[in-house]
Amino acid sequence: VSGLLWAMLLEPDGGVRDHAFIKHGENSIGNSNCKFAEIRIGNAPTPLHFHGCALARGQTYRAVVYVQDSGDPESNGAFHILDIPVPTVSSVEDPLLKEYVDLDVQNGADHKYHVRPVNAMGVGPASPESSSTHAASPPGAPGLPIVAFRTLTSLNIQWSPPSPLGKQIERYRLFMSSP
Repeated sequence: VSGLLWAMLLEPDGGVRDHAFIKHGENSIGNSNCKFAEIRIGNAPTPLHFHGCALARGQTYRAVVYVQDSGDPESNGAFHILDIPVPTVSSVEDPLLKEYVDLDVQNGADHKYHVRPVNAMGVGPASPESSSTHAASPPGAPGLPIVAFRTLTSLNIQWSPPSPLGKQIERYRLFMSSP
């Protein structure tokens, strides 16, 4: 058995007059990604992915699906109407956020993170736990400065670097503590 499928989204109180209404996409919302026309189907389930529809959070929309037997284009087919609530997602769980700065990191502590995808339909499963991330601390004190060699007008001073604490040392500041 094979057939053709048309589908679209309507406003919450949207209604359907007849199959021509669906075939023409009358009163449907969203762009072309929110409408399906003459999709060939068989007996296996056919997933429909409505995307780019600009649905408002907290609203309920009406999905309308019309299926017609491809062997009889004059048949009236079957309608399926389903109300779909779009959950409210807090702005903290912004689905477009791909980078996060944790302002509560404690210097020298180990931290682990999970990530969850969020879209207008809800929250997906969490990622596996990240490997332990050691928060960097300010570097410790370098080793005692020593004069490697001197001339009448200059000194060559050397020191050993501090133990690494998570971040590469970018530079040193040298200052004279007494004349």
